[in-house]
Amino acid sequence: MSTSFLRPSILPKLALCGQYRSAPAGAAAERGTRLDVVFRDAIAGGWKAAGKLDPLELDAVQWAVDTARALANGSPLESDEEALKIWTLGMPGTGDLLCEELLWSADLKSGQKRNYLEQQAAYALGYMERAFADEWTVYLLYCDLREVETLRFTRESAEAIVRNAIAKGVSGEPPTVNEYCGWCSNRFTCAPRRESLGLVEIGEKALLESLPSELLREFVTRAGIVEEFADEARGILKSRLIQGEKVPGVTLTSKRGSRKVPERIVELKLGGLGVADVLAAYGPMSEAKLREIWQRKIPGKPFPEDSVLESPGSAYITIRKPKAGK
Repeated sequence: MSTSFLRPSILPKLALCGQYRSAPAGAAAERGTRLDVVFRDAIAGGWKAAGKLDPLELDAVQWAVDTARALANGSPLESDEEALKIWTLGMPGTGDLLCEELLWSADLKSGQKRNYLEQQAAYALGYMERAFADEWTVYLLYCDLREVETLRFTRESAEAIVRNAIAKGVSGEPPTVNEYCGWCSNRFTCAPRRESLGLVEIGEKALLESLPSELLREFVTRAGIVEEFADEARGILKSRLIQGEKVPGVTLTSKRGSRKVPERIVELKLGGLGVADVLAAYGPMSEAKLREIWQRKIPGKPFPEDSVLESPGSAYITIRKPKAGK
């Protein structure tokens, strides 16, 4: 069996289902990559790719940078991708951040908290080999949540965790439905997952408000699986309509991309346009962005803290199947 699919990032999924195989990156993964690029660059002393992020994302990355520097306490930090490459038990990988002097590495994580134990054990093992160390610490920087998770490994514990996940991935065991199914390339052909598509029986006229919370959770989880299949079907339909096929009841709508003027052109014409009008068009600036410019341009003057406007917060729920026995 080929093991070319093995990477540190796939190990947490393999620990739950040995048949997991990575699908092409989705919107969440692409966002994480954008954040990671800016984070690495900021650690190195620049914000070259900051224009790819919105103000809230910039705030999140700034928190991660400040947290990493606080953890380093003056020790050197390495964020260059080439310098962070490792080779662990036949797998190539690249961490996000390394503080070899203090024997720790870190990974920037966006979105909700998940299990990254097997992935970070692989990184820890690789960096322990490099540093001739027998113990290693990993910090997971959840930038959206502003939380730090600490994982500690010995050489023996890290190797055992990684080997167990690899063994599951090459064992040939039947697939198991789990929270990562939506990210798997086999998600539309996996037999156990297809069997799980039967929605819970709620009765023809029952109102959702009358259902117990556990049944609502199950309903939402299964309905989400159906929606993934519907999204795949929409993509296939779009491709066929683009190729000229006519499908009754389905319309292909094209939308022109946005049209924007580069900042440099606006800057050159700023005198004639008027600073006030241009700033009004751009709208309010994020606190993090203005604070960074302020400290760079006029570090001797206090930042106008009383001018910061804070929008109302929001709340959301995350739904996944509870662990066995809970």
